[in-house]
Amino acid sequence: MATGRPEAAVQVLLPYMVGAPTNGYVRVQLPDGEADVYGVGNSSLMVNRAAGEQIWDLVVAVATAAAWVIVPVGCPTCIVDASHADELPDELRANVILIHTGPELLQAILSS
Repeated sequence: MATGRPEAAVQVLLPYMVGAPTNGYVRVQLPDGEADVYGVGNSSLMVNRAAGEQIWDLVVAVATAAAWVIVPVGCPTCIVDASHADELPDELRANVILIHTGPELLQAILSS
């Protein structure tokens, strides 16, 4: 599977970063919440301690810009582009949904 566009992910995150990334970690702040982001500048990210609703729109925007999929633990694999399904490993293809918005991502997580 391709590694996507990590530099595009950084550009989407940049306006929300609280300070510069340190060893790939940065906190992002949005009007209604925040999250810890690990792996900034790498070929994948982990978002942790997500609070608020707008963070989910940011996660989808990052995935879209970087051409990445979202793999929430214990949830369906969320793709933002239908063509990404063909690139997934077999074990992730069994439970895939196409999403376009933060509320759709949050619903996928909460309903699992």
